Formats: sequence, C-alpha cells, structure tokens
Amino acid sequence: MGLYAALIQVGFTPIMLAIALVTNFVSPILNQRSGDATDPARNANVHRISWILTGICLAITLVAFVVALALHRPIFSLLVAPDFRSVSYLMPWVLLAGGSLAAGQVLTVKLLSEMNSRALLVPRLVTSLGGIVLTLMGARFAGIDGVVGAAVLFGFAQLAWLAVIAATAPPGMAPATVPAEIASVPGPPSDLTGGS
Repeated sequence: MGLYAALIQVGFTPIMLAIALVTNFVSPILNQRSGDATDPARNANVHRISWILTGICLAITLVAFVVALALHRPIFSLLVAPDFRSVSYLMPWVLLAGGSLAAGQVLTVKLLSEMNSRALLVPRLVTSLGGIVLTLMGARFAGIDGVVGAAVLFGFAQLAWLAVIAATAPPGMAPATVPAEIASVPGPPSDLTGGS
C-alpha cells in the first residue's frame, strides 16, 4: 500500500492537479461561450477550444512521461523515503495514467458545456467498473505493476470513449430547445407545495 501511495503522490497527483487547475479555469469560459448550446457557431467554438486543450493536456502528459522515464530515480531520491524508491520505474506510467484521465476531464467539460451530460453516463459507468475489475485482476496477478497497468488501461479506455462521444455527439437538449408543450406545463398548485 505504501509503495502505491508514494507513486500516486509523486506521479499521479501533480499532473491531475495541474490539469484540474486548467479545467477549473476554462470550464466557466466554455460554459459562457456555449451559452444554451443552441447556436452552432458557439458550439463549434467550444468544440475547437476543447480539442486544443485536450491536445495540450496530452502533449504535457507525453513530455512528463518522457522526462519521468529519464529522471524517475533522481526524482524519487529527492522526494521519497528510501523504503519506497524501489517503484520509481513505475512513475512514468502513473503519470501517463493521470494525464489520460485529466485529458478525459477536459472532454467531459466540453460535453457538459454543451449540455450533453447524458452522453457521459454509460462511458463513465462502464469504464469505471472495468477499471475496478482490471485493478483487482492486476493486483492479483501482477502486484503493483498490474495495478499501475490497469490504471493506464483504464485512463486510455475512458479517454478514447469520451473522445469518440465528444467528436460525434451533437449538443444535448438545452433549456431553450424544450418543446413548447413541455415548457408551458404549469408547476404544482400552491396547496400541494405548502404555499397559501
């Protein structure tokens, strides 16, 4: 457990935090640009920005992966107690897993800004359950190497599925596009809601 915790703290958490800062900054901007997701020009703008950000996340991840391949030992010598340095060779792979999940988060923000949250349900559920199964199998048959391998597979499976959806799914039904028959249905009578 301690070995995996050291990997997460040095490899996974920093890249997830860095990209989370970007997505937290960009999310309101994408939501504002998307508006009610009914204007094709605004949706195209959000689409373009989201793919650029996803590419940047993946590029940062690739650079971090290459740097970690070369410098995992010195990084662990500097940041991790000697008892946990034996797993430093897994640091690049943990970075790769974190970066793929973070890039998927950018695509999630894109889909949410287009009011398409329903499109996220199946991929998130299926890949998360698959990730649990992969992690348990990885731990059982390959120990910590298997757990890290499962994290990489999970991250890229989720990213790939979200990329397909983000590239092909039209924006969801925005409030402005609700049919008039539904929008004109009155709310509950005041005597049912406790009002007088």
